[in-house]
Amino acid sequence: MTKADWRGVAAEDIDNVTSSLGAFLRGRSKVLLISLLKPHMRRVYASIAVISVYNFCALAGPFLVKMAIDDGIPRMLDGRGSTRLLLIVTAFALSGALAGAADYQFTKMTGSIGQKILLELRKRLFDHFQRLSLSFHERYTSG
Repeated sequence: MTKADWRGVAAEDIDNVTSSLGAFLRGRSKVLLISLLKPHMRRVYASIAVISVYNFCALAGPFLVKMAIDDGIPRMLDGRGSTRLLLIVTAFALSGALAGAADYQFTKMTGSIGQKILLELRKRLFDHFQRLSLSFHERYTSG
């Protein structure tokens, strides 16, 4: 099967796709994905920054626990005050709160981007069906 012969859904149901045809389909899919993502790239980059903040805060938790066990608690037990332990506990709580806020924002942003991409894909599909001739719709059944 050549690239020129690649037409319609029935042709896409074949089990054995040649490597050249597979490369053609992957390239076509990449072009489609890029065209759908392009209007949203600023928000995609912002969501990457937000998830990076989340990961930093999530990784800070175990480090702060280590600091509390190795430094904060011994200082308090030696009678040198509990200020360091209080600062570590406060940092741990703030880290958890910031991680939760970042996770919420990431979920909200990526959900919004996904919905906008899905809407654009539906619009393109609808426009494509509207451009097809009436004879096409008479020859092919839906569903």
